[in-house]
Amino acid sequence: MRDLVCTGLSDSNGELIKIKDKLKLNTTANEDVHGGWVVYEVKQKGLTPAVAYLYSEKGCIPSQCEDLLPLCIFYDMKRFSLDEDVSLLKPLDRMVIVKENELVEMMSDSVCTGLSDSNRKLIKIKDKLKMDTTINEDVHGDWVVYEVKQQGLTPVISYLYSEKGQVLPKGGAVSPLCVHYDTKGFAYDEDVSLLQPLDRMVVLKENELVNN
Repeated sequence: MRDLVCTGLSDSNGELIKIKDKLKLNTTANEDVHGGWVVYEVKQKGLTPAVAYLYSEKGCIPSQCEDLLPLCIFYDMKRFSLDEDVSLLKPLDRMVIVKENELVEMMSDSVCTGLSDSNRKLIKIKDKLKMDTTINEDVHGDWVVYEVKQQGLTPVISYLYSEKGQVLPKGGAVSPLCVHYDTKGFAYDEDVSLLQPLDRMVVLKENELVNN
């Protein structure tokens, strides 16, 4: 039922907001941290519609990930006692529902995956990961480098090259990033950024990459 429930409130375009919608709001504070906009997911706390932080223009800010704010605070709350139809209320600042295809495009450029490498550095889309080889060492050598991409909304890693060179075509091996962690942790840990990879995995700096 929650997937279909309408909050009764509308975005700046007059479109009704539903539970699980993603909202893009203009930043009104801490622009140096977030950039020009922030994206939230609409959830419920009891019967109260609330928004949970997803990411900002400048990426995922881990310290913000636990924020859950009542949706109504983004409107003139005095009007709730004066207007019978709150769907006619306009947000105080620009707020628009993000379509799924827009969400993927925005995420691809800026969002962290929520997972960390072995040094506890958050992994972002387009990062390059160096991972210890656990099979076929005779073919690859001691390590393999992958690029972090997305298929739909799922972070995946795509093969780039190995210690012994490019032994597969680029993109010749692809797997979900999450399978390189203890997936049971996703059920028990509220903050998946604290999970450690099963095998050594580090984000490479640009000057550490090999041209192949």
